[in-house]
Order: sequence, then C-alpha cells, then structure tokens
Amino acid sequence: VDAEGLPTSVIECQPGYKRSDSDTDSYTECKPCNALLGEYSSAAGAQKCDVIPSGSYAIVEDDGSGTKEYRSCAIGTARSDQFFLDGDERYTRCRPCDTGTYQKQENQPTCNPVPSGNR
Repeated sequence: VDAEGLPTSVIECQPGYKRSDSDTDSYTECKPCNALLGEYSSAAGAQKCDVIPSGSYAIVEDDGSGTKEYRSCAIGTARSDQFFLDGDERYTRCRPCDTGTYQKQENQPTCNPVPSGNR
C-alpha cells in the first residue's frame, strides 16, 4: 500500500490459505482453510479452498495454521458425506466400519456389507 492507501502489490497466499472473501481485504489478507469444514489448499496463491475428497481425511496442523494436505482412509475405515464421524471429526478422521461391514481397500468412501454366510 502506498502513501495514499492504494495497493501496490498482490499478496500470494501460502498453501493452506485462500484469498479473503471480504471485499475490503480480499487482496491484502489470506484466510486459513478450515479442516473442520472439510477445506484444504495444497497450492500457493489459492483463491478458494478445495474440498477434502471422499475416502480421505484432513491433516490438522498443530500450530493452528490452514489445512494444506489430506490422507487416504486406511483399510477397515471410510469417509464420505454419507459416512462420517460426528462433530469435529467429520473431516479429520475416517470412520471405522460398523459391525457387519468391511473395507479391504484404502481411500474408500463407504464400507461394504459382509456377504451372507460370511463373517
């Protein structure tokens, strides 16, 4: 910003952040992507946060910074908009398969029913 308050440069947001949604500070401020809302941004200069894909969970940073990565759900677990843990863990943990269901692959949105005659 110059002496008259006019912008003289553009700030590139770091991974884990997006450009602000506010009209007053959209070119001068970066807002963190929120894992609890299913958001992440792996690239610098993001205008918006991406959505954590089904079969994956957000990596929450210990320092409270924006979410910049996610990982695949492990075997025996899954996560999607229809199959998730309640509360703050909706996007930050994969849900273990319920009794009578299974998942033998990583990165899956749901668990499969155990076929009849099996356990």
